[in-house]
Amino acid sequence: MTLDDAQYAYLSSGVVALIGTRFYPDRLPEEPTLPAVTYQQVSTLRLSQHTGAVAGGQVRMQYTVFALTRASARAIAAQLVAALDSYKGTMGGVGGLAVTVLEIANEIDQHDPETDRYQTMLDAILAY
Repeated sequence: MTLDDAQYAYLSSGVVALIGTRFYPDRLPEEPTLPAVTYQQVSTLRLSQHTGAVAGGQVRMQYTVFALTRASARAIAAQLVAALDSYKGTMGGVGGLAVTVLEIANEIDQHDPETDRYQTMLDAILAY
């Protein structure tokens, strides 16, 4: 199972009450229904030994919550933090990705005056 598939399976079941299926890779669709969440892989550190690459690595992910109010963005971000911070296990269920640890490293709130959207961005470090 890919990282994208594992995250979608895991997170869509936990925050579905707040965002439905509006959990998108990289960017929002045009004229989205809000609230919604995007996710993107910011960087990947591959593990290696003198004999070559080994399975596993460390990924930095960014999750961005988009909402019409600050309170809504923060509530969804809180659900993401509760689901992700200190997570260990098989993400995505049977056949999923074996995560050794996932930690939230940073949180940023902002408002976009052009779209009048509130955003909360979460940076996470995931080791697998």
